[in-house]
Amino acid sequence: MEIPALFLPALAGAAVGLVVVMLLVRNKPEPASIRLAPEQRAAIQDHFNSGPTLAGSYGWSRRQYAPMHIHSKAFASLREQIHEQLPDHAIAFDVVFESQGKRVDWHGDYESLGPFEFAGVSSIRNHDFVSVHFNLTPDGGSLATLDWPLVSTLHHFVIVKWGIYSRPHKLLNFLSRPLFWLFATTRRNAVGVGNSFDNMRLHSVGAGAARLSYVVRLVRKDGGVTMSPATVATCASRSTACERLTKVLAPAVTSPTSAGEFPWAGLAADL
Repeated sequence: MEIPALFLPALAGAAVGLVVVMLLVRNKPEPASIRLAPEQRAAIQDHFNSGPTLAGSYGWSRRQYAPMHIHSKAFASLREQIHEQLPDHAIAFDVVFESQGKRVDWHGDYESLGPFEFAGVSSIRNHDFVSVHFNLTPDGGSLATLDWPLVSTLHHFVIVKWGIYSRPHKLLNFLSRPLFWLFATTRRNAVGVGNSFDNMRLHSVGAGAARLSYVVRLVRKDGGVTMSPATVATCASRSTACERLTKVLAPAVTSPTSAGEFPWAGLAADL
């Protein structure tokens, strides 16, 4: 069926309007209300520069795993902000990452979940694992998220089967580009501004200047996330960065334990 010539300008105008709307909506930053104080940022940076670090992977050059700044007295105000904004989640530990500023492509954090039991699709659906991400240095690239559980589940299965950034994972990222371009949300990259995201739902970090990032890891409170001797041991096998935390957790987790009720602050003195 032919489209009457009279309607062609209207269709063209509608198409242009749709493109304009999508460009305006696409990557619109979300407001953030969690902020690091300048003295807290300085403490993280000083400790990172003077303390031991681990070689990174998947785009990170160095990192400190579970330095436990978040449970110190100096970070009480940050804990209060996080509890207010994320009341259904408990603070577990923190991580500091250094990057040369390269883009970190879309992924879920299965390989770096930590010492927790992962309940598969249920964990993705129920927001079992949440993080708050801060840029500590300027122009460090922006966090982008796609909060779609079905697409995240598909990517998760590919990562588990073939590995993160394997050829199948890269192919799936390529095929998913239109979804990322049209529907992803780009967060603010201002220094010290915290952006929360679901670790198991798709996210990426854009290219930018060399950056230092601070991430606070949280787990769902209501008994939905557990730890056991087996999951603590698996933590180190998934990521060598977790070995230090595993050594401290192993004596404390001798049976299935609710991660949301675990006394994480008590580990700080032993790390």
